[in-house]
Amino acid sequence: MNLSLHVVYLCVQRLCDLMPLVYAKSATGWWCWEAGTKGTKRAAAAAPFPDWITNDCVITGKNQQEIRLREYFHDNCQTFGNKYYEQQSAIYYLVVKHQDYEVVEEFTNQSNIQIYIGSASKGVKKRWSEHCYVAKKVLELKYSQNTIEENKHQLVDNFLALARLRDFQMALFVVKCCDKETDMRPAERECIDQHRRSIKHSLNVIQGKSS
Repeated sequence: MNLSLHVVYLCVQRLCDLMPLVYAKSATGWWCWEAGTKGTKRAAAAAPFPDWITNDCVITGKNQQEIRLREYFHDNCQTFGNKYYEQQSAIYYLVVKHQDYEVVEEFTNQSNIQIYIGSASKGVKKRWSEHCYVAKKVLELKYSQNTIEENKHQLVDNFLALARLRDFQMALFVVKCCDKETDMRPAERECIDQHRRSIKHSLNVIQGKSS
């Protein structure tokens, strides 16, 4: 293992290094929460909307509809207080921008955007800690020189590991919270159905088994 790869490997021993910034809409603008290291507590703070999600960040949704992500989040996100990352029965939306990096042709698109939609019955903080744990295992497979065939994780976990290695831009949005957990899965499926019609944009591979 060369020195630069070793440094990256040591860095991702902390799960917080893999966690995207978590955004939610507030009454006056936007919240942003950044995971802290073990034993530390960080509160969400007022923050600007991510400037790299520009007006030309477009995905193809249901019936070939163009969805402009910046507009979508401003218009459709529920308003939260500053503990939104712990609220239960949440629907979340990950945006990854991989500009200047070639991915396989099946996943290339003009906006260089990938999305992932899921649900978190016990809150986004807990659910994404689990995603980050798996992504860390993906990186350990890479550095132990195991073959890709041994990696059976979800596509989003593999892409999260790749995003960490390549410094992709990432933002995780809490779109809404359902009143009851029984409402969460239908809301998740509806959101996925509306937004993942183009495989060129979506990391959701199998509906109902993607979160």
